[in-house]
Amino acid sequence: MGGLWKGLRRLLAGPSFRDHLEDAAEALKRKPVEMRCPACGKVVPLLDRCPNCGTPRHPPLDERV
Repeated sequence: MGGLWKGLRRLLAGPSFRDHLEDAAEALKRKPVEMRCPACGKVVPLLDRCPNCGTPRHPPLDERV
């Protein structure tokens, strides 16, 4: 009798924490990686150079001493 109640409770229960966690991980994998360009301020795909204005993602370092 106890197994029947456990089975019914499992059947009627909502999604578990693990299900929610897996769904969130899948959603993050499908989301494109974007950045805000430091020069033009537009949200663009994460690349070495901004496809909108062509500036580098990181300003070049001045290594002169």
